[in-house]
Amino acid sequence: ATELTSTMNDQGGHHNRTLYHNVTHLDSDHDTECGSKVDEELANKRQHPTGRRSPLLLLIFLFGALACLFISSRARPGDDPYDSEGEIASDYVHPSRYNSTVLQQRADPPPLSSLLNTSIELEQGGCIIGSVEWLLDFSIIGFPKCGTSSLKRWLNTSSSIYLDGYEVNGLSNNKPNRVIKHLHQVVSSLQPEVKIGIKNPTDLESSLHYYRRYFPNTQLLVLLRHPVHWFQSFYNFRRRKYHRLGNTSTIMPPLEHLIGKCHKLNDGVCTDRARFHHAISRLGLTPLNTTKELALLDNLDVLRTLQQPTNQKVFFLEVNQMKDANDDLRRDLQLFLGVDDLPSMPPHHNKTYGR
Repeated sequence: ATELTSTMNDQGGHHNRTLYHNVTHLDSDHDTECGSKVDEELANKRQHPTGRRSPLLLLIFLFGALACLFISSRARPGDDPYDSEGEIASDYVHPSRYNSTVLQQRADPPPLSSLLNTSIELEQGGCIIGSVEWLLDFSIIGFPKCGTSSLKRWLNTSSSIYLDGYEVNGLSNNKPNRVIKHLHQVVSSLQPEVKIGIKNPTDLESSLHYYRRYFPNTQLLVLLRHPVHWFQSFYNFRRRKYHRLGNTSTIMPPLEHLIGKCHKLNDGVCTDRARFHHAISRLGLTPLNTTKELALLDNLDVLRTLQQPTNQKVFFLEVNQMKDANDDLRRDLQLFLGVDDLPSMPPHHNKTYGR
């Protein structure tokens, strides 16, 4: 992960492929009585052979075998969506489009009272008592000043996607019930097929436990940037905010005071937050079973979190990929989110990249 952040600027023109794999579980139990009958029939056939096989039967068998091989080689929901040349297979269909349970729940949403017990004043919003994972399809969870707002505006140009115009920060504020209440209102106002997403670029650093608990199937989008460029952009962003608000009593500390961990006086700007591999390691996407790799993670809280790795699909995107947005990136995002009407990125959507 450290190599990823240190070489990001050199590899910004390339994008990751998101591969899908299905694991088929086969039942190894057999019915004993049925098994004994089959064994008896096989024994009788060995004692009384029926003679030579018909050439016609052999041809039929061969044709059937070839047909099975042809069908199994074609893309199906859950298979690798890319062909041998790295292009998206023309007949690939995203697995999420077959989630009939989610469509049924959204077509006729259950009452909010079955999801939240509002009689319990927990965090001023009620206690979550029902399954809510069907409310959220995807989330933009990191990192700030890495193009998350530009991505949100781009995705919102698709008629198949809904994203709020503001950041939904209920999870990072330890108020997941407020997010549930908000998403329930959104679902009730949209068609069941619309993909619903939220954006909060601090969720990767603070709220993964809520995703694991309440939204285990939600797809995650993580945006990255060269750590030095990120620090420069974030620092200038904070300075402009104070100047715009006319807050002369609050100023950003000198740069040398922002080295190391964050504290209240630096308003979230510090060099430690540029160590993206710390937050990314919380996803548990690699085994992290070598001494050298674990030495990079000096945060004990990170190591404890890794005991429960996520099974959620994650799409990594470096900010310069949107600056040079092309059809490959657009197709990969469509494939990941399960939509087919994402337009090309409008030029004005990436105007903030130089800041």
